[in-house]
Amino acid sequence: MGLSQPATTRQLYERIEQQDPSLFARNKHPMESLAVVLKRLVSYGDVLDIGGAGDGRIWLWAEVDRKNTCGDEPPSSSALGRSEARKELSAAGAEA
Repeated sequence: MGLSQPATTRQLYERIEQQDPSLFARNKHPMESLAVVLKRLVSYGDVLDIGGAGDGRIWLWAEVDRKNTCGDEPPSSSALGRSEARKELSAAGAEA
């Protein structure tokens, strides 16, 4: 599931619940678990954490030059690439 548009943790959780309700069925803290996985994907360079909002962090799939383990091309991100996301995040922090 790629993030072609920026999304909050809650939006991603709701999308996952629609696609596979059993995934978090036994999880006591599904939102926190999802956030942990997303942070790990940030450390791998697969997802960008492009800032916070009133509803939580905002995530975006990073553009990568490799194929995923299934051999498929990774989902392409929107026109907002990695360096542009960081520039916008820096600019937002400077304005605050």
